[in-house]
Amino acid sequence: MLVNQYVIFQTGNEEYGLPVHSVLSIEKTKEPSIMPGMPAFVRGIVEVRGELLPALDMGLVLYDKESSLDASQKMIVVQTSEGPAGCIVDEAKEILDIPEESVKTISIGTFQTSSYFSGVASLPPRLITLIDPEKLVVSLGGLEMLNGKLPS
Repeated sequence: MLVNQYVIFQTGNEEYGLPVHSVLSIEKTKEPSIMPGMPAFVRGIVEVRGELLPALDMGLVLYDKESSLDASQKMIVVQTSEGPAGCIVDEAKEILDIPEESVKTISIGTFQTSSYFSGVASLPPRLITLIDPEKLVVSLGGLEMLNGKLPS
């Protein structure tokens, strides 16, 4: 039985998973520095361990609803081929082993238009939507949207 590990997080009332191999760290949410001209879902730029990265508001990405930044939220820093990005989430819950046979693909609605959803893990009574961070960044316009906008 093939098992993959995911970092499980909550945004809104739903649970989502990011592959653990793509997660660099889980940080306390910091107030981002706003950069003019960024898309609405980029709350700004934060410095994490000496590196500047975009802070993606997963509430806006997933629900078109801005998250209120507070001390209880977390930032999950993911690595993509374009560089790292911080995902602001309501709660980082756990690292979970998910058997591959528990992951189903769905070909309706949001799953057709949101290429970054890689499947749904059915672990009764839980349903966890799995996100591919590489496809997430690409679908949002890529990190090239920041070229020339980051301070040196």
